[in-house]
Amino acid sequence: MSLRRDGLGCLPLLAGSGLMLWVGALLADGPHDVLSSALLILGVLLPGAYFISPTRPDESVIFSVGRASRFHRTVRDQLGQGPSLPWWKPSRRRPIPVRVGEDELALTVRRVALRKYPDVRLDLDLGPDFPPGLSIDARGVLERLASQPLVVPGLALTLEGDPARLLALFDAPLRWQTALHVERWRLSLSHGHLRAEVHGLDLKQRGVEQVREFLRYAHSLRTAAAAPVGDRLLHNAKRDRDPPLRIANAEALWELEPRSERANELRKAWLRRAHRADLRIAAARRSEEEGLQVLESLARSDDPEAAIAATHALGDLAPASLPILHALADLPHIADAVAEQRVRHGIGGELALDGATEGGLALSSAEGELALSEDADQDSVSRGIKSTKLQGRKRESS
Repeated sequence: MSLRRDGLGCLPLLAGSGLMLWVGALLADGPHDVLSSALLILGVLLPGAYFISPTRPDESVIFSVGRASRFHRTVRDQLGQGPSLPWWKPSRRRPIPVRVGEDELALTVRRVALRKYPDVRLDLDLGPDFPPGLSIDARGVLERLASQPLVVPGLALTLEGDPARLLALFDAPLRWQTALHVERWRLSLSHGHLRAEVHGLDLKQRGVEQVREFLRYAHSLRTAAAAPVGDRLLHNAKRDRDPPLRIANAEALWELEPRSERANELRKAWLRRAHRADLRIAAARRSEEEGLQVLESLARSDDPEAAIAATHALGDLAPASLPILHALADLPHIADAVAEQRVRHGIGGELALDGATEGGLALSSAEGELALSEDADQDSVSRGIKSTKLQGRKRESS
């Protein structure tokens, strides 16, 4: 929001105008009739001073309107693909056909009214093959992609539908360009329409270069959107410089292609990344027995952050990981994390494994609840219940 550009700079003038009109109305039909008339006239004319620049007359609204009209014609002549129009034909309302990659799209160049130096708004329809649910604006941050919170200053990206397409679309270079253009051009995207603004003082050759860069950015967006989602997810998972985004792209790929060869290769490669605990944990979540072994080894490691993260991942893989959590309960550096996961799955207090067969009575809580598999026999159940009751009595007596 800009006081100078968005018309809010006239608010003090409007306040002064209202005060003059009020005082002039009070003095009307009295001895100060001349003063009243002067105040009323000044009150009406004062807001118009917002559009006047006495020290820099070339920046006034009259000159800006003329520059905007000439800028539209310059863009049409230099970048348009259609025939040039004669000077006497109005062209400001007509879309300009421009070349974006291999396609010809319609670019609209219109002046933004009610501004100190009226800017020019560029509006480009990206075509029917571009994802219509994608939107970009400058009012927030990149809030959530997949399961990771991500922040890019000055940029908000949302997608109605599958987040995998958004992850695939915005690789590191395109994210950087988008954040830059949102700040410099007030870039926005909604329902397949890409919009930007050229400042009213740049409506010469500098503005034409901005339009060229705007078209190059539109071409990058269209090219990224047309590429196969799986290919771009794999590329981003391997090359992105932001670790949370690498993991988010990999998880989206594993969700999209759970049994593909390239997804399995990426998962196995990450399981062997000894120096990157976050990648190993992400891959272990998508693996079976090997993933549990990797998480157990990380939970027993000396790195407290990796050990706690691995413990939480084991909790997400329950019930298969519950025996491992029971074995890790004595480790002091993850004792709190293990207790949290056990409570999360309804296993409070001690684990009562007495009287249970390996495939029968698996776990019992302090409250006497029993988790049974289908092949548990009645004797095992009765012995487990007696053991649980005995533990409850000992706690009450103590």
